[in-house]
Amino acid sequence: MYRQTEVDGVPTLLSPMPGPMAAGLIFRVGRADETLARTGITHLIEHLALHGHAPTDYHFNGTTGAVNTHFLIQGSESEVVGFLHAVCAALADLPMSRLETEKAILRTEESSASRSVNESMPVWRYGAAGHGLLSYPEWGLHRIGPQDVLDWTRTWFTRENAVLWMTSDHVPAGLRLTLPEGRRMPVPAATSALPATPAFYAEGSKAVVMEATVRHRGAATIYSGVLERELFRSLRQEGGFSYTTTQAPTADAVTGTRRSPRSPTPYPTSRMRCSAVSSTFSPNFGSVSSIRPMSRQCAESDWRRSTTRTPMRMPCPVTPRIC
Repeated sequence: MYRQTEVDGVPTLLSPMPGPMAAGLIFRVGRADETLARTGITHLIEHLALHGHAPTDYHFNGTTGAVNTHFLIQGSESEVVGFLHAVCAALADLPMSRLETEKAILRTEESSASRSVNESMPVWRYGAAGHGLLSYPEWGLHRIGPQDVLDWTRTWFTRENAVLWMTSDHVPAGLRLTLPEGRRMPVPAATSALPATPAFYAEGSKAVVMEATVRHRGAATIYSGVLERELFRSLRQEGGFSYTTTQAPTADAVTGTRRSPRSPTPYPTSRMRCSAVSSTFSPNFGSVSSIRPMSRQCAESDWRRSTTRTPMRMPCPVTPRIC
């Protein structure tokens, strides 16, 4: 159970759990709110806001997702209060002297990260804007200046655009969230680069990924989990075709929230992007056509049916086709 209250005008969700207190300050801004020419600005602000936190005995982190930016902490009540105070203070006075250094850190982070086969999916579905930007590197970093950072912070990192969650039955004494006034920003609408669905494309990796946009309900999560187990049984244990089969519901990609086992859902949701299946196949797997009937069946849950058979024009090196 959880209850809702406010801290300095910020909606606050309290849900007691055993163990050290955990808390998260979430802003409704992420990569889907950026433009291709400014990709990386939200991630850059997250790094700048956390620069002043030296290594400590308690755990803290920051994450930048598709439509939210999350500052989280686990520790004692005093450590939670101190961390949240420091994040709000940093957002009010970001260390611009660190701008170029943090850019270099982000470029290093990008170059050393391994890319998942799922990361190419957003651009095929949404195009080179909005939610499709998750498929791109942070190419805008080199063009971002101090004024860009200040303008973005003042627009998005505000009291009305934030929510706080805590694994506690009370608000710790002395907690203040000194954030500027603003407005609650809507989740960017999902664009489409597909003339019709179901569709498929070939990219050359030894994997097959299926994705659908479905209502954000428990049934969708349960179904994708059951599908994962069934595909593991049939593709690996029985057929020996696949080494791994995973499912990855991504609630924040379209709707603006991510469910966490340690926190209540911070924003209302209606739809979620579900990369239902990602399987890595052995070289002797053969034609992908052997699993296309299942792909079509999975897609029928939400995707529009189409009898079109013509290739689609996409800003990518290969041409997908309608199923």
